[in-house]
Amino acid sequence: MAEMLVTAWPLPDGTRLLPRLFSNAADAPYLGEAGILYNLTRRPAPGVILHTGGSLPLFVLVVLAVQLGLGLLLLTGSIRSLRHWRKHRASLIIARPQWQFGLWLGLWLAGLVCLGLGKFSVALLFFVGAQLFPRYEGKPVPPEAAPKS
Repeated sequence: MAEMLVTAWPLPDGTRLLPRLFSNAADAPYLGEAGILYNLTRRPAPGVILHTGGSLPLFVLVVLAVQLGLGLLLLTGSIRSLRHWRKHRASLIIARPQWQFGLWLGLWLAGLVCLGLGKFSVALLFFVGAQLFPRYEGKPVPPEAAPKS
């Protein structure tokens, strides 16, 4: 049972990774989850002796270590990216800020109009496009020319 629980890696939408991979998306999208539910709700046959306790298999420990390591790696990358951005924030300049603000505002207004008209998917595209602004120039400004904040 521990192997099943550790390999059912949860995804952001609430589904499980490996059970979803073993399912057919068109005909039986929840076949893997149904298999897990079936195995978890079956009672043992009469007369079967259950052995409780014991230790976890090595496979379970390895998969848990991989999951923990991947999570820590993603967390470390985010923290390093935030520190780099904070350290070099003054050396980045926004290219044509008035144009970018106008584009950002236009995308937001178009998204709000689409929401008002009931076109949710089109509005979502406009809102996602608005997240692309502001864009920074690729070349850093020397520290002596950077604006003081």
